Amino acid sequence: KNMEIIEIEIDKIKADPAQPRTVIDESDLKEMAKSIVTAGIINPIEVDKDLVIITGERRWRASKIAGLKKIRTIVLDIGKDERFMRQVIENIHNDTMNDWDTANALKKLLSFAPGAKDRSFHTPLTGPTADKGITWLSKKTGKSRAYIEERLDYLKNASKSVKKVIESGELPATFLRAVKRTPEKYKKDIEEKILKKEFASADDTTNLAAAL
Repeated sequence: KNMEIIEIEIDKIKADPAQPRTVIDESDLKEMAKSIVTAGIINPIEVDKDLVIITGERRWRASKIAGLKKIRTIVLDIGKDERFMRQVIENIHNDTMNDWDTANALKKLLSFAPGAKDRSFHTPLTGPTADKGITWLSKKTGKSRAYIEERLDYLKNASKSVKKVIESGELPATFLRAVKRTPEKYKKDIEEKILKKEFASADDTTNLAAAL
């Protein structure tokens, strides 16, 4: 890999449509743009040989808002899987990806784990047949097994209608945790209340679910 930092014209660089994060907070970008005007870009962005961003899309977008003409860049020659891994790790550690995107990204990363083809996504997460890919993913991402398991669980619970609202970003994915903790016979009622936005927060839902 060539780790040399070079300055590249900002308009020649392109965003990656396959980036695991689907939502960018515009107000965050404006804040970042202000700091770039003051302090410049501290960490260079990473692009591939076609100048498609690997990591640093938010820094690139904020630099455009700040009026920069060039941006400090590292050009990397890496495969598709490693590219996705780098993007997920950057998003997770900068907390720039919502829980739903994080859950989907972690599920995809699990498919990269050694022996993944021999395991199912629905393999139990605990007990003697626990999915060993989670230990591998924990080491790769620096996140705990509990963090990974909780987010993977988001994808296994709740109805399509609740998932759709969460996927759109209207509600945080923490509501899925509440659905998971709700006894089966009350799940439909709780989900309807979630869709009507009757709960002030996911914690309120979880507390009600625990009391049922």
